[in-house]
Amino acid sequence: MEGDNAYLCEELGKRVPAVKRSVIKQLPQMLCVHLKRFEFDYHSQTRYKVRDRFEFPLEIDMFKYTADGLAAADQQQKAGEQQQKQLQRTTSSSAGSTGSESGQLQRRGSTAAIDKVSGGCNYMYDLMGIVVHSGSAFTGHYYSFIKERTQSTAGDGRSSSSRSGSSDSSSSCSSGPPPRQWYSFDDKQVSAWDITNLEYECFGGKPSQDSDARGPPKRNEYDRAHSAYMLFYERRQAAAGSAAAASSDGSQQQQQQQQARAEGSQMQSEQLSISGRAN
Repeated sequence: MEGDNAYLCEELGKRVPAVKRSVIKQLPQMLCVHLKRFEFDYHSQTRYKVRDRFEFPLEIDMFKYTADGLAAADQQQKAGEQQQKQLQRTTSSSAGSTGSESGQLQRRGSTAAIDKVSGGCNYMYDLMGIVVHSGSAFTGHYYSFIKERTQSTAGDGRSSSSRSGSSDSSSSCSSGPPPRQWYSFDDKQVSAWDITNLEYECFGGKPSQDSDARGPPKRNEYDRAHSAYMLFYERRQAAAGSAAAASSDGSQQQQQQQQARAEGSQMQSEQLSISGRAN
């Protein structure tokens, strides 16, 4: 914002150049992304569906979109500017060694600041659900792909997440949660779904835009009628924390039950003792 569009600062009483940005202050546990596939053409006064190709990841780091990420980026930029000024004051003979050392210090400081602010998995999200629309802006069909909440059952009848105990909560942020099965929910039909079909089923666009497409685009090629409409990402640490909380609640409940049984046994023994003295 500059020139005629400069920001009016009430404290200074004049217009000053400024940068207007929108960032996220607090992230939710479940991040819902609406792709806005439907638009309205004011010239033709008709609705239409946006069928362009849109790619989205299986995991996303939201740190740079938050207020903390913006503060860390500004801090890194200011540190770089200050070090650049210091380098300009040095002599040409010592500029090379000083520059390499200061560059290393800058990278270490910025990385440490980001690690300190980001808090590990707090900003990492994993794709958990997709709502797909097939059709036009006037008619169509909705169905979804959903990732199971717990891991698939194994031979002993227990889920691998329950066998692993606390290993899920201690897993690294880079590796993400263990693989879980995806399912397709289409009206009454529920079936297993392969995540490798994500590009074909959800990205939309023309078939020639696929990563495995061969040759140039075909003549009179149309965009796919089916494409992702809404995306649901779950915070990675929140999922591990909920499992740990559930385990803690179960342990507390078990302790309370054991204490209640012990108190009941003590009361019964006291009643038997009293009745024995009365006889």
